[in-house]
Amino acid sequence: GGVWSCQADWNGKVGLTFLLTYATFFGLSASAIPTTFVGEAFPVDAKGKGCSMCVTFQWVLHIIILISFDSIDRALAPYTFFLFTGITFICAVAVILFMPETRLKTSEQIAREVDLQARKSIPTVF
Repeated sequence: GGVWSCQADWNGKVGLTFLLTYATFFGLSASAIPTTFVGEAFPVDAKGKGCSMCVTFQWVLHIIILISFDSIDRALAPYTFFLFTGITFICAVAVILFMPETRLKTSEQIAREVDLQARKSIPTVF
């Protein structure tokens, strides 16, 4: 089929759906952490440096995605955003399950909760 075939139309709609889903899950997980959680979790004297480090790390990851996207797209097209959507869905679920609620809590309370959560976590290689 050509550009106007049903197959091209289906791939376009599915691709757009997964692109929007990816953007939604990214906004709920990796994008939100440096701008919300970090600002609340760090003590006052460390907020500036902590937020700067987290935002810098986030932009380094953006650059990695940008550089690798073309290769991934050539390998997986037209299903490229299935991969990105799946990864960000897993990240969003992890944020929902493992990030502590920070509303109306001091940074000390948040630090204690994170420490308790870390002690309960399954040990990893990293």
